[in-house]
Amino acid sequence: MPRFEITPIGTVRNNRTDVQHTDNWGAVHSTITVDERFGDACLQGLEGFSHVEVLFVFDQFPEPEHDDYREPRPYRGR
Repeated sequence: MPRFEITPIGTVRNNRTDVQHTDNWGAVHSTITVDERFGDACLQGLEGFSHVEVLFVFDQFPEPEHDDYREPRPYRGR
C-alpha cells in the first residue's frame, strides 16, 4: 500500500482524558485551533456553512498488541 504524508494545519482540544474510552462523545465540546501561519482570514465565510469536515489522526491512541484488525469489536448496544 502506498504511504502518504500529511502536515497538520491545527489542533483539536477538549477536556477528555480517557482516550481509550470510545463511547459518549456527543456531549464533548472540542475547540479547533488553526495554526497562525494561515492568518485571521482563513476561516472567513465559514459561518455560512452548516457543516465542516475535519480529518484527524489518532495520535494518542496506543497501538494494540497485535496488528490483526479483522475481528470486529463486540456490540455495545448502540
